[in-house]
Amino acid sequence: MTDPERIESYTNDLAKALAPVATTDRDEIIREIRAHLEQRADEGRLTEALEGLGSPQACARAFRQELALQDAFDDGSPVRTFRALLANAARNVIASVGLFVTGLFMLIAIGLAFTAFVEIVSPQTTGLWVNAEHSLILFGTLDEGRGDGFTEILGFWYVPLALLAAVILFVVGQKSARLCLGLMIRRNRKQHLR
Repeated sequence: MTDPERIESYTNDLAKALAPVATTDRDEIIREIRAHLEQRADEGRLTEALEGLGSPQACARAFRQELALQDAFDDGSPVRTFRALLANAARNVIASVGLFVTGLFMLIAIGLAFTAFVEIVSPQTTGLWVNAEHSLILFGTLDEGRGDGFTEILGFWYVPLALLAAVILFVVGQKSARLCLGLMIRRNRKQHLR
């Protein structure tokens, strides 16, 4: 089989494997892979390039995953971003780290928002607390009995400050998740066309 025939056979099989993908995306992927294979054929490295891409089905699966990541990145919604990281965390270190960091920021943000609500409902148990020696500072909610020896220093100002901190942490968490998605997308593209 000649190089052009091998390229045609591979791209035809790839097009079939990419059938669920939107036509414009599928056509772009096929053009990209064809150009890559033709370049490698000109260099005398077509077999190496085909081995690097894997089977057409494996290549299509990788492109579908990349398109799902790109969709989540483009959408920008925290839910889609978090879901994309979660779906890839088991097989991708960047997704695992992104999921951990994002989850940590989001949990702290939720905790701060919750304590701001508790400050409204039960102001005597929530706030920024400092002990008599000013050597220990606590924030959040304390049981009334455990608050002995501590003085609350923010009062009702705890509510806007906690909510502001929650919003900032939420935004930082979302930015870190999007950064991880972007890194995963770039890494996947480099791997496709080695």
